[in-house]
This record gives sequence, C-alpha cells and structure tokens, in this order.
Amino acid sequence: RGLKDILIAVVDGLKGFPQALETAFPNTTVQTCIVHLIRHSLSSSSYRERRQLAAVLKPIYQAESADRAETLLDEFEQSELGQRYPDVVRSWRQRWTYVIPFFAFSPLIRKAIYTTNAIESLNATVRRAVRARTLHQCRRGKETDVSGLARSQCEMECSHAALGILQTRICHSF
Repeated sequence: RGLKDILIAVVDGLKGFPQALETAFPNTTVQTCIVHLIRHSLSSSSYRERRQLAAVLKPIYQAESADRAETLLDEFEQSELGQRYPDVVRSWRQRWTYVIPFFAFSPLIRKAIYTTNAIESLNATVRRAVRARTLHQCRRGKETDVSGLARSQCEMECSHAALGILQTRICHSF
C-alpha cells in the first residue's frame, strides 16, 4: 500500500511478473535473479558437468558490459558444452532482456541485486530460529523450551498423561 515507485525489482522467473511490474511501475528496472537463472541452467545438466557448466557461465554474468556478456554467451553456444546443452543457451536468450539491466550497475551494486536469495535466506533463518525455540506447555502445567528429541519425549509423556486428549502448545516467535 502506498508504494509510488520501484527503482529496481529482482524477479525469480515467475511468468508474467516482470510484465506486471512494468505495467504498474513503468520506470522500474526489472532484473532477473542471476542465481535462479544459474540454478535453472545447472538443473538441465548432468551432475558430473555442473561445475564445468557453472565455470563457463560465470564469466558471462561477471562480464564488464552487456556486449561482452553477449559475446561470451555466443562463444558458449558454439562450444562443445553449449552444443550439448542448447536448453541452457535458449533459457539465457529468452531472459536476456531481463539479464542485461544488471550490467548497467557497478560491481558493488551488482552484488546486492544479482539474487533474491538474500531475502529468502533471511526468512529461512528466522523460520529455523523460531522452530528451534518453540515453547511447549505440558499438560502438567510446566512450560519448557525444548527442541528436537526433547520436544518429542515431552509430547509423548503429555499424550500418555492426557490419555489421548489433545495437548496444548504455545508457540512464540523470537
């Protein structure tokens, strides 16, 4: 609510999302998440060749300009590895209009916008912390900060004590 403009939007490949952003916020620079594009590229290769493929793709997204990156993509397409994985080349070419805005920024800015994973990582860390610090209230009335095996043991004791009556849990976010 109240959002008036977006400077840069990094998207992870959800179909139609870049077009929706461009329609709603015409001055927005829409950028493909490079990490998601690389993961998609690696998923179509054999496990043994993933490191090699990642090493070939790295100079493309680390190029100093969009023109140099396109030249490197052309070279990759002509290479033996590019011939074996035409889907990777096709994927990069289909998304190219949302890859090249990346090259207009300095390396410092690129590091911040090349992925949506920073936000995803923060969310995962918070979820892990909350899950590990769940408070469990036993039917006996004592509240314990437990996780893993200790929680299972406490739940088992509670269920035996309550003879099948549902347990009461109180979960707090930390």
